[in-house]
Amino acid sequence: MAPTATATMAGDTVAKEILRAGRRDPVVVVSQNRHAPEAVIDAKGLERDLKGIAAVLVLDDTAAHGLAGLLPPQAGVYGNAARVYEPHALAGGAPPRFRPRVAFDRRSAEAAALRAMDDALGCAAKKAAGTGTTPDPGPRTVTVRGFIPDGHALATAEDGALVTINADNTLPGIPPEWYLAVGQRVTGIPLPEGMIDIAPALIRHRLSLVYRPGSTVLALARNITASTAELTLFPGSTWTVPVPEGVAEEGEVVCALYYHESGAVRLSLTEAAEHPTAEAPPLLAEGPPWLALGRSLPKPLPAAQGQMSPPDTEPDAAPPDAPAPTRAADAPPAAAAEPEAPGTRDPDSSPTSPSVGAAQPPEAEDPAVPEVPSTEAASDRREAPGPVPAPQAGRVHTAHDAQPTEAARARMASQLATALQEGTELKHQLDRADQEIRRLRTEVGGLKKKLKALARTAAAEPQRELFADPFEGLRHEIYTTWARYVLATDKDRYPAPSRYWIGPDLPATLDASAVAGDRRSKALETIVDILIRREERWRTLSIKPLCTKKTKQKQLQRWDGALAWRARIENNTPAALRLHYWSLPDGSFEISTVNIHDDYPNSASGSPGRLVP
Repeated sequence: MAPTATATMAGDTVAKEILRAGRRDPVVVVSQNRHAPEAVIDAKGLERDLKGIAAVLVLDDTAAHGLAGLLPPQAGVYGNAARVYEPHALAGGAPPRFRPRVAFDRRSAEAAALRAMDDALGCAAKKAAGTGTTPDPGPRTVTVRGFIPDGHALATAEDGALVTINADNTLPGIPPEWYLAVGQRVTGIPLPEGMIDIAPALIRHRLSLVYRPGSTVLALARNITASTAELTLFPGSTWTVPVPEGVAEEGEVVCALYYHESGAVRLSLTEAAEHPTAEAPPLLAEGPPWLALGRSLPKPLPAAQGQMSPPDTEPDAAPPDAPAPTRAADAPPAAAAEPEAPGTRDPDSSPTSPSVGAAQPPEAEDPAVPEVPSTEAASDRREAPGPVPAPQAGRVHTAHDAQPTEAARARMASQLATALQEGTELKHQLDRADQEIRRLRTEVGGLKKKLKALARTAAAEPQRELFADPFEGLRHEIYTTWARYVLATDKDRYPAPSRYWIGPDLPATLDASAVAGDRRSKALETIVDILIRREERWRTLSIKPLCTKKTKQKQLQRWDGALAWRARIENNTPAALRLHYWSLPDGSFEISTVNIHDDYPNSASGSPGRLVP
């Protein structure tokens, strides 16, 4: 009969299960230190998430320290930690593949549980890959269950079988969580070794149906050089574009302006808005948008470790006073011939069972040969348990070891205090590092924004100094802005501005310090949008009637019948700029002033400006 969730086992039984030669499922050993309850890892949650995939065994801290002496060096787990032992993990005395996932507080306990689950899922994927079954002849629909550290996705078929979605066959170099979501159903072609290929299910998008010219879109920046970068909108649509140094990083998702020029597609990083105006397309049916702002490709590992998660602790370092494992060759003959009764071993004494210490198959042991206790230990005598069935995957079992001596209690309390102090200091260091990372990211974001602004205005420096008359200089700036801002394919539809008026106060307000640099370019582009009557931009400009501060319900009207209007130049910016202009009775426009958001005129007084024929 299989053990229930409340069954108890001795610490040596946990070692036997880890070392059992015929084990097929991974084992997750959770060590729980009840003296630090805020850092206890949720074993029940691991049982729920790994049901049918791995066995979950729970040790108290005393039993965990005893377990370290029953396994090969660097193979134990103690304190508040979880460790995954895959089948044949300790063959030949080698350390386990997975390191302990250590917890110091509630947050790190949740992270340790997630990492242990990733390790167990990685074992399950390896097990599924090792089945070597013949692939089915037709397509197969699977449901995504999670993502494993080696860059693949784990899924279940309709019959409950575990399969691995091979990300290398789908989109090499792209993490599967970019285009897959947990719970998503996807159809693919079965492959040998428990794999499935979903590349045939990828959507082949047509660019003209995904984005409209003039949209700010998301792109993946790769192969960046000192002056160029390759921008990918979706697989199969990549362009090499000029990019100022420092504006984009390798593998970063960036914003780019998508437009047409002379019938060809163009992308620009310097002309793009700060946030996308169009969402990236999904690559699979019912999948998420494959690009998101702030996302970057993972950096390559410096060494081929195969581990995706950062180290939590020194791998399997034994505690200072932990017992060293005794090899069968070093054990006294008498001790090797008489195994101890479960529950009578001092947790700090060296193990004497050759079948455990030498990592021999547990079938060769006699698990129920009790030792006659001495008279001094008669008061602590317990009945020896009978044979315990092997644990099943998805079951949680609690193991209790012998009662520790007072010296062992004091030693473990000292070790615990030291570990907690070190853990607290590491947590403080991590918090400080997180704050520094956030500060540096904010600083980098600001520098990138400045670089984009400098690159954007480099080709549109104010040219008013070329003319003695400021009105003539401004007229020239408006024309050159139109030539740069309107695409070549749209110039027939939106010809150069003509027959408009420049208000008497417009040159002064444009020359103000608040409208310098990139803000001046935005103001001139808004003026062009108004003068050429670019209706598709009017909703973005949020054009509204202009009223005075006192009468905000009545539109201003000048003595000559002209009506006042207000357009948005910037949005979500402190002291955002607004454009004020007049609509004259003959249908022409007079550009009046550039103002900040809260600056309203006091009256409709003023004289007409100068006409641009």
